[in-house]
Amino acid sequence: MEALFKDKSTLGFFIAWIPLTALVGVLLHVKELSWMQSTILAICFGVPMAIASASSQYMCRVLPLRRSRLTQVIPALVGACIVVSGGWTAAFYSVCRTAQCIPAHKLDDVTLLLFMMGDAYFAFSLVLHYLLIAVAQTRDAEKRAHEARVLGREAELRALRAQVNPHFLFNSLNSVAALVSISSERAREMVLLLSDFFRSTLAFGKQETVTLGEELMLVDKYLQIEAVRFGDRMEIDSEVDVRCNTLELPPLLLQPLFENAVKHGVSSSVDTVTIRTRVKRVDNTVQIVISNEYDEDAAPRRGTHTGLSTTRERVKRFFGESAKITATRQSGVFKVDLALPAKDEEKQK
Repeated sequence: MEALFKDKSTLGFFIAWIPLTALVGVLLHVKELSWMQSTILAICFGVPMAIASASSQYMCRVLPLRRSRLTQVIPALVGACIVVSGGWTAAFYSVCRTAQCIPAHKLDDVTLLLFMMGDAYFAFSLVLHYLLIAVAQTRDAEKRAHEARVLGREAELRALRAQVNPHFLFNSLNSVAALVSISSERAREMVLLLSDFFRSTLAFGKQETVTLGEELMLVDKYLQIEAVRFGDRMEIDSEVDVRCNTLELPPLLLQPLFENAVKHGVSSSVDTVTIRTRVKRVDNTVQIVISNEYDEDAAPRRGTHTGLSTTRERVKRFFGESAKITATRQSGVFKVDLALPAKDEEKQK
């Protein structure tokens, strides 16, 4: 019982019973009872019925409304209305008949009225509590769905950060070690690039979206590190329409594509490989093209092929069916084309 009064919604429920109790008093007065009698009887009716009706929330939780159980739940609820209202009016009738506080010719009508009002009010409280339970369940479901999305995003970013893989860090550190004896300045530069790159990937993990400009800045840091490692074997060619920089997209969306370009293009070739990036806006679409040469005679590199498939799935999930991503191989060039819809704010800028 104490828990009932600690719940703010239950307290509001009791406050709502004040006008309902007043209505009972008015109806009793219509039955030719004095205002004094009507007020006392209304209070004696309202207080116990309010408590009984408030406790109906537990019945609603025990007997959830499910289609498969309606034939069992509805009779139980109807029976509860009759028992609660009938039990109280029976006690009322016995007390009033013994005390003779109400004339006998009015007692039957008053008792019947109170019984009907008791049934109606208890049924109303059942409906109200079922609605409150449904609202609470909806909010809980929305909260769980939001938490699942957050956890899914965090897991996705952890997986993507893991794909900026240990081999990249291992090879970069080896390059740093080699550069120390050749050029301490270049070694220092690479260490700073590595530090800045990993700091940025950690910061991306706290964001739901980033701009295309921020994503390309991170990619540029990655490519600069790899360019130090591969030297003359790797060149970077980038052309970006600055109007596209405000496009919002999921963090680390493009990163796996550039990793693939390094792994399957630069690393597998003995000749110089150029990684080209072209970004432009055509009407309502931001077009991103990433391409690199590759050695057609080189043995295929082992891999899980998850980079492109993961990017394709994330693009579809974030931008919807209007977004397109295609990959082609032709004449020793591997190319990935992305067509992403620009939102209104990006179009205007």
